[in-house]
Amino acid sequence: MTDVATAYTVPEQQDVTFNFTLKPTGADQQWEFKDKNSGEAIETIHIIFEGAKANPENSGKATLVVELIGTELVFADHQKIGGNDDGMETYDEVNGGLGAIKKAKKMNGSPQFLEIDLKANKQTANGFSFKWAAQDATGAVVLSADPTMAVRPV
Repeated sequence: MTDVATAYTVPEQQDVTFNFTLKPTGADQQWEFKDKNSGEAIETIHIIFEGAKANPENSGKATLVVELIGTELVFADHQKIGGNDDGMETYDEVNGGLGAIKKAKKMNGSPQFLEIDLKANKQTANGFSFKWAAQDATGAVVLSADPTMAVRPV
């Protein structure tokens, strides 16, 4: 999988939605995460929040809508994986990066869609590592290998 060099930019005090597809390839494997518009594969999700370096309250909101494709799996409930977020198991927080997650929930009535809301929470760059978390028809959790999230105020 190649990493997209382009970051996703959120203008100051604006809300922007970005759409992605996620195709599971097996437990502990790098799942195919792609920009839904360009089709380019992504390993690290880079989000730039304009105006947030001066003051994090100037941050807009990035909504990432992730659709599971080519599978019967659905995004895992946060109760199955621990924490407060559906669809992802987080770890290796860098500089308070988990504070950037405002919501990570399965969309009502559409368990193959995950909506992640992010806002800059600091004046300095931060991030975290995570594994995508899905569950099969029996409720067993399947985790991916490790993508990362990088949040950068400018």
